[in-house]
Amino acid sequence: MMETIVKAIPVIIIGAILLGVVLVSIFVFTKSSVDREACRDSVLLKERSKILGNPVFDQLQCETDNVEIKDTDEDKIYTELAGEMYDCWYQFGEGKIDFLDDYDAWAGDRWCFVCSKLSFDEDVIEEMESINVDDFNDFMATKTIPLKGDQTFYNYIYGDVENPNLPSTNDKWATEEPIYVVFYADKSEEFNAAFWAEAGVGAAGVAVCGITVAAAYFSGGITAIFTSGLTSLACARGAIAVGTMVTMMVSVKGEYTAGLQVGDSKDSIAKCLG
Repeated sequence: MMETIVKAIPVIIIGAILLGVVLVSIFVFTKSSVDREACRDSVLLKERSKILGNPVFDQLQCETDNVEIKDTDEDKIYTELAGEMYDCWYQFGEGKIDFLDDYDAWAGDRWCFVCSKLSFDEDVIEEMESINVDDFNDFMATKTIPLKGDQTFYNYIYGDVENPNLPSTNDKWATEEPIYVVFYADKSEEFNAAFWAEAGVGAAGVAVCGITVAAAYFSGGITAIFTSGLTSLACARGAIAVGTMVTMMVSVKGEYTAGLQVGDSKDSIAKCLG
């Protein structure tokens, strides 16, 4: 009996170790998945909670994913980077969910969030000084997403284009600096037909107001300015039109657009600043 127990101890220990590894793997995968889903849910909630153009729920539950790359195999590096881009695009609704304010006076138009920061291990830096951007783009255009059929990473993020003819950039990303995956969205001020109509009415109203004020003054003095119906109407309409025009100019937003920026900190900051 004792001999049987002694023989079983190594098996039990190995089984416990394997179980621990499996549980840790499941926890890491689940936590990553939960973080992405929590972010996506908060983006959807913000978009659907808009009242008169402004969302009631304004807090996004999104976190930056910090990744350290230790493998020097290019395909594995490309797969890791493409996967981070996929997750970023997914959690923000594939660029289809407009969660930005429709009315946001004097606010900046471009909104940015750093989805991932990919840093390289010292061994990778020593063996690979840089990553060729054109090679990575080719990978994105040809590598299909697991469990997504024939859809490539490029098609998922940038649209279904067969055999995309990507221009050569001759760019490289230095491995000694982190690579950032940034989601950006934009809603610029919209100078539409209504804006220009109000601008015309405002200009005309101000002009008529000035003419009638001058006419009333020279014909009847200060009193006539306040008693003249035409003067009051012209000035009031002009003021309203100008006020409406200014309000539209600083608050009404246009079409929602979104995209991904991948590169070093300098490129990412430049993209976010517009």
